[in-house]
Amino acid sequence: MLLEFRVANFRCFADEAVLRLTAAKDRSHPANVREVPGVPGVRALKTALI
Repeated sequence: MLLEFRVANFRCFADEAVLRLTAAKDRSHPANVREVPGVPGVRALKTALI
């Protein structure tokens, strides 16, 4: 399961950029979040759009 992706020094990314797929504390869209098995308290997003 991908929870974080980092990229730097590649094409237009001169500085490091981070894409995190962990959910915030906001609970307004429960259908788009799931609990991470084996990691208590961590919730991951089912989808992300770039």
